[in-house]
Order: sequence, then C-alpha cells, then structure tokens
Amino acid sequence: MVRAWIGTLAVAVCYAGCLGQQTSGTSSMGTSSGLQTAASSSRKIEDCETRIRQAEAAHADEKSLAALYRNLGILYQGVGNFQRSEAASRREVDVLRHASPQDQADALNRLAAVHVEMNDMRQAEKERIQVLHLREKTGDTVVLAMAWSDLANLYVRSWHFDKALTYATKATAVLADGPTVDVHDRIAVRQTMAYALCGAHRCQEAIPVLRSATDLAISKLGSDSLDAGVAEYLLGYAYWQSGQPGVADRWMSDGISKMKPYRAYGRVPYLHAITQYGQFLRASGRTEEAAAVDRDIRLANSTVDAAALMQ
Repeated sequence: MVRAWIGTLAVAVCYAGCLGQQTSGTSSMGTSSGLQTAASSSRKIEDCETRIRQAEAAHADEKSLAALYRNLGILYQGVGNFQRSEAASRREVDVLRHASPQDQADALNRLAAVHVEMNDMRQAEKERIQVLHLREKTGDTVVLAMAWSDLANLYVRSWHFDKALTYATKATAVLADGPTVDVHDRIAVRQTMAYALCGAHRCQEAIPVLRSATDLAISKLGSDSLDAGVAEYLLGYAYWQSGQPGVADRWMSDGISKMKPYRAYGRVPYLHAITQYGQFLRASGRTEEAAAVDRDIRLANSTVDAAALMQ
C-alpha cells in the first residue's frame, strides 16, 4: 500500500544530511560504500552522545542542547532504532518546553514522526494536533500549512482518507507553488495529496499530481536524485493502481534504478519500492523477474547498518 511511503524519504534526506551525504546529483554508492555509511553512522552516534554528555555537564543553553538531541534522534531514526530515537526526541521536546511556539512545534513534530514509524498513530495524532495549535500562534501561513500537510500524512497512514484529503487540499493551496517554500516540501505536499486521492480510490486523479511532483524533483534536484527516483516510482505505482500496467512498469523500474545507489541511507523507501515491484511483477505473471527482485530484497536486508544494532 502506498501509505507505507509517508515520511520515509524525509527521514532518508535528514539522515543523509547528518552523515554529510547528498541525495541529489551523481552517486556511485555500492556495497562497500554502504558499509562505510554504516561505520560513519555509528561514529556519528557515538560522537553525538559524547557531545551531549559534555553539553549537559557544562549546562549548555537550551538551543545548543536541543540541536544535539535533534541530531541524535534523526541518526537513530535513520538506522531504524526507533526506541532510542523516541528517547532523544522526547528529550529535545523537554529541553525546549520554554522556547518559542515554532521551536516547540518543530521538536514535537519530530517526535510525532518517530511515533508514526513506531505505528503509534494515536500518540502521533495527539502530538500533531498540538503542533497545529502551536503553529497557529505563529501567524505564519506557511508553517501552519506544513502542520496541515503533516496531519494529512498521518491520516493517510491511519486510513482516514477523508480527513487526509481535507488537510492535504488546504496544505496544497499554500505550499505547492509557494515562492518561499522549500522544494522538498513542495514535492512532498503534492505526493501527500496523491496518496490521499489513491487511498480514496481516485488514483486516476492522482496521476497528474504525481507527474507534477516528478517534474519538480527532476528540474530542481536532478534527474538522478533520490527524490526523483521516489517520485518516478510513485507515479508508476499510481498508473498500476489505475489499471495501466504497461506505463506503470517503465516508471516503477526507472524509479528503482535511480533509488538503488542511495540505498545505504534511503534503505526504507528502497525496500518499500522493490517489495511492491515484486508484487507488481507477480500480478503480471512475470515470476522469474519477481524471483530476481526477491533476491535483491534479501541482499538489501542482509546489509545491516551496524548502528541499528546499538542498544
């Protein structure tokens, strides 16, 4: 189901940023680079935890300390250690309890994202409603629209598609073509709207929205970027769900090819893609090709990021 994609690309982009990697341009990342990324993430986590201990001992100011906990939470989320990510994100929220509404909202929204990954939708909904109220206090239309978009994401993940469409429609009106809106958010809000439409069995309407997201990703971030690969794959998925398997295959396979070089830190969206593509191949009667995809899945799962094993 396409709802499994929500949030995974954002995590991959943030995780790559913490590791000093790029999700756009040319990448030649292979197995050895994946192992290097695993070692790098482990070192980054250890370094971040050391800096936190030093900052706590030195009674560092709240913004500096919160930034360290934010990075630690993102790093742990990126390697799939959600319990540790949740603990770090909770600490960030606590440190910022007297900060501005915007800073509180950003921290609480990151905690909600972790709870979404942990499938604790009830807690995530409570937190994102709190985020909405905090962002209403800022008077900033764009940050308020981001709260609508995040709620729409949540409701797609929890199968409440009517609510998802309501919030996605409001968010799209502000974010889709906003001149000051980050390109990743402009892409994401289009994809959120498309997810909501597909969930409401209106995938045909989602196709032009996803085409727009794909064009934006390619033009602004590069045709070989992780964002472009995900966008192309999702466009193919929508074509599949709309009963156009021939067109779907081209977009899905092209998207996977572009995502594969980034799988060391875009592992979750990549695994979602190849798993769904295997289902598509079986539904099309292409069992030998599906078996080859199964081998790729086993290979991807066998490359375990060492940092995810830290307890």
